[in-house]
Amino acid sequence: MAVILQNFWLSAPYGRNWSYLWSGSIPTWWIVLLIVAFFIGVWSAFLLVIALLSKKHSWLLPVFAIGLGAPRWCQMLWGTTFIGYSLPWGDIGTGIDRIRTGLLIGKSLWLWLGVLDAIQGVGFGMMLLQVPRFPLLH
Repeated sequence: MAVILQNFWLSAPYGRNWSYLWSGSIPTWWIVLLIVAFFIGVWSAFLLVIALLSKKHSWLLPVFAIGLGAPRWCQMLWGTTFIGYSLPWGDIGTGIDRIRTGLLIGKSLWLWLGVLDAIQGVGFGMMLLQVPRFPLLH
């Protein structure tokens, strides 16, 4: 039932959320480089740190994931409410020579929230795997 409700209520915002990443006046290859940096660089660095720290406590990642709150909702609000489309304080220069770094900052924040959402998904999955299915039968 939860999946049906999610697909019904979140289908339109989810598509608009992803279209935010590819919109704007910056080249597509910059966005691809951002994706590689976040989902390969940041993600692998986080996994390395968690692998080292969770040798002492296996519940570190699930507890960290619970503490993240709701990064997917934040990401969807950032991508669908036009907040991230204009960050004039992040642009460098003026006039024709202006570099649209505000768009890059907005898309970087969107990708960071996506990494946090992926971390949260892994943490909740680990939590469900570590809890016995039928505790009353043991």
